[in-house]
Amino acid sequence: IDNDQRIWMSVYPNGVTVYDKNYPDYKWYRNHIGNNNSIKNDQVNYLIEDSEGDIWYATNNGISIFNPTTNEWKHLLTQDESDKGEIVLNHTFLSLCEIHPGTVIAGGYTTGVYRIDKKTLNAQLLTSMTYNPKSNPNFANKYIRVIFKDNEGLIWTGGNYYLGCTD
Repeated sequence: IDNDQRIWMSVYPNGVTVYDKNYPDYKWYRNHIGNNNSIKNDQVNYLIEDSEGDIWYATNNGISIFNPTTNEWKHLLTQDESDKGEIVLNHTFLSLCEIHPGTVIAGGYTTGVYRIDKKTLNAQLLTSMTYNPKSNPNFANKYIRVIFKDNEGLIWTGGNYYLGCTD
């Protein structure tokens, strides 16, 4: 449920449906092949609303960001971007978490997480070695399935091997 009390439902593998009790007709966000102003992939695994009200979608082909005010989409870490020279280990993302305004981390079928600067859309792969080599290997977990920021500001990641925590 977003700040406007709309319900956003990921209907795997058919995009996202948005229901607003004030408007009985629902909105359906789907991929339109060849149209960059649509979600990049209909197989949505997770979504969040960031502090500015934009909706982030973790999909089987990268991450799509929707601005409901302008109805515009942005995409990153997709197969298309890899074709342009960006190195992405895997394009399937399972989890997203805004760790502070303007910074989102994303996890999926890779070792580590991507830290994304919303303003520049720069995505940096963080592993235990790039993040903090002296800490426990919290981002070395293969297949990050969930990311959560607790009330104390700690970032928790869960994957196939263990639960990790990073301050």
